Order: sequence, then structure tokens, then C-alpha cells
Amino acid sequence: MRKSELYHQIQNAYANREKHLVFLLDPDKVDLQHMQAWLQKIEEHQPFMLLVGGSQENTQSPHALVSFLKKNTTTPVVIFPADAQQISTEADAILFLQLLSGRNPSYLIEKQLQSVTTLAATNVEIIPTTYLLIESSQPTTVQQVTNTTPLSRTDLENAYQHAQVGIWFGHQLVYLEAGSGASQAVPLAMVKEVSSRISVPILVGGGIKNKLEVEQYYEAGATFVVIGTALELQKF
Repeated sequence: MRKSELYHQIQNAYANREKHLVFLLDPDKVDLQHMQAWLQKIEEHQPFMLLVGGSQENTQSPHALVSFLKKNTTTPVVIFPADAQQISTEADAILFLQLLSGRNPSYLIEKQLQSVTTLAATNVEIIPTTYLLIESSQPTTVQQVTNTTPLSRTDLENAYQHAQVGIWFGHQLVYLEAGSGASQAVPLAMVKEVSSRISVPILVGGGIKNKLEVEQYYEAGATFVVIGTALELQKF
């Protein structure tokens, strides 16, 4: 039977109204020779989990990074894939993403189908996740790669409806994403609106630059705040 330990921890955090940091590590931007010192800095923040993945489909293989993390930390390592080729069987879990904000069939079903053979042969925990790309002031890498239009940052009802559909599909998480290095992060009002009306934990990422902003997202209702670019730029 496929394990489900991590999601039980996620559910417990949500039920207890806990708030946690999550760090996103892009294999294309990580230098394994200096990763030990970087990992020590990351662990000072006591992250709930480490996401491994990049926005580009043809990104560098995550296997070496996942293997390193599994040997050097007890923090759960979770694949955040742009493509089936980014799945590492050494990871603890995978966010099984469905990009419901877009209408590109590749990210609604095709990429998921491509992952079946690999995932079915492993015990990697699968966490079905609604992935919603939210409009920023400029097109992000995710938007360009997926060839999809993000949700309006001012239409809170539409964001809620997309999240609710994901839950009715059986998804266990909702990820509100402004995109890597976004100039405008997900609106706090949107996080508050969606979190107050749905019954699963929310992750928020993209363009979050400092600890004050992290606290604001916690207060708005996010269970998990994802930090990526700010960590890469050593600003967090």
C-alpha cells in the first residue's frame, strides 16, 4: 500500500492551525558543492518540507539533489514537477499537480498520464494538488512554459471557484502561485477569501520576499508559505 505519512502531517498542521515555511529548490540553480552550508541555513528556519523542481520542462535532473537531501536532512523531500522527467523515486512525496487555472490539456491530463509508469512502480507518496497560477504584473516563466493565462488577481470569486472545483475533484491541497520571481505576489485578499471558504490547506508562493510578508500570508490563512527566489538571492 502506498504510504501517506506526509499528508497526515499536513492534515494535522491544518487542523491545529499551524503555520509553516516551505523552501523550493531548483536543480538548475543549486550548486551541490556548496549545498551543505546552504542546507544548514535552510534548516535554521525549520521548514515543514523541501520542494524540488523547476519551471522549465527540460530542467536539470533532480535526482542528484534529491539524493543529497535524503542523505543530509530529515526534512521531507517533495517533488514539485514541471514534467514527468523530473520525478525522483528517492523523494518522500510528489505534489501531483493539475494546473486548473489554465486550459492547456498538457497540464490538465497529458503530463499526469506520462508519470503513471514511473509513479506506479514506486512508493512515492502522491498528494493531489490544485495548482492555480495568479496574475502578476509581468508574464512569469510558469506562464510562458505552460502557455496558459493566469487567473485575474482581482477576481477573488473566480479564484475560489477554481479552488473548490479542485477539491471536488479530490485534491488535497491548493497551491496559489504568482510564479518564480514574480514582481507581484498573490494578493493577501485572495488568500483570505479562498482559505475562508475551502476545507483543505493552502500553499502560497511566488514573489514573497521577506519574513514580514510571510507573516502576512499566515494571517491571511495560508498554512504553508513557499520561499524560492528569495532564498536563491540570499535575502531570506
